[in-house]
Amino acid sequence: MGSTIDDVAARAGVSTATVSRALRGLSNVSDQSRRKVLAAAKELGYVVSPSAQALATGRTGMVALVVPDFDEWFPSSVLEGAQRRLQAKGVATMVHSVEYVRGKPHFSIDIDPLRRRVDGVLVISLPLVGEEIEDVETLGVPVVVVGNANPPLASVTLDDVEVGVMATQHVLELGHTAIGHITGALDEISPNMPAGARMEGWRQAMLGAGVDPEADLVENSYFDISGGHDAMMELLDRRPDITAVFAAADCIAVGAMQALEERGLGVPGDMSVIGVDGEYPRELLPLTTVVQDPGLQGRMGADSLLRMIAGGAVSGTQRVHGMLRPGHTTSVPR
Repeated sequence: MGSTIDDVAARAGVSTATVSRALRGLSNVSDQSRRKVLAAAKELGYVVSPSAQALATGRTGMVALVVPDFDEWFPSSVLEGAQRRLQAKGVATMVHSVEYVRGKPHFSIDIDPLRRRVDGVLVISLPLVGEEIEDVETLGVPVVVVGNANPPLASVTLDDVEVGVMATQHVLELGHTAIGHITGALDEISPNMPAGARMEGWRQAMLGAGVDPEADLVENSYFDISGGHDAMMELLDRRPDITAVFAAADCIAVGAMQALEERGLGVPGDMSVIGVDGEYPRELLPLTTVVQDPGLQGRMGADSLLRMIAGGAVSGTQRVHGMLRPGHTTSVPR
């Protein structure tokens, strides 16, 4: 039989009430008593049951991390950053994966397993709309989204419009004017999603330089290498005059460069290529890109969620800046 709170109290020489307050992290316990309680609990292997803690405090000490069910660089990196921050704060995490089928703009979060089990929800790299927002709000706990702007929910995301401007301005300043753009799939280019915002940045930069952002300069792609390859092929067939391409993600840029190689076109001699993310180490792939830090976004999302759980107010979208990292894939046009 496991140890009880009475055993801990007897070992520490304090009351059971003091043990309860100390283990719940309340302030009305002396440092000396808290140390005695923690030492006794460790010696006895005593762990507060989640159900008992929830009854005593109204909290479970658990946060749900809702992620798509595919393993990609961005959500995985955000997840790692968020988990480390939450665990450092003594908060347990529950990873709840969601089936996200490409080509289908909506998905369903099965929230029943989360009811009365979590104090808050961090949604990673999944856009919520309409009924999806209503579903998570029925949990009655704070919700923060990381990876895209998601009003009316609090969110943390890269400043994707700024990133699109930054990437496009880089090749404009090198002297390119016929600049293609490979963006996300049709279901990924709403203004609140990264692909749509990056495309808007491309459009703003082109207009700012007095260049017409013609519709046939844009090609859709999934955020993967094969999608970038196919999109680059389509773009070359339609606009063989382009001298540079801004890919909405590094993986798309890699696929685009594979297509260029198949067409006998050199990078950057015949075509400059710039991406977004910093997914690949520069030593491995010296791609010109706009770097973002998904781990930072995960930590910021976790901090916002903890602040809301504690009763603080968090609203709107926090935007994180990217940073241009020049590589060997952009140069002046031939």
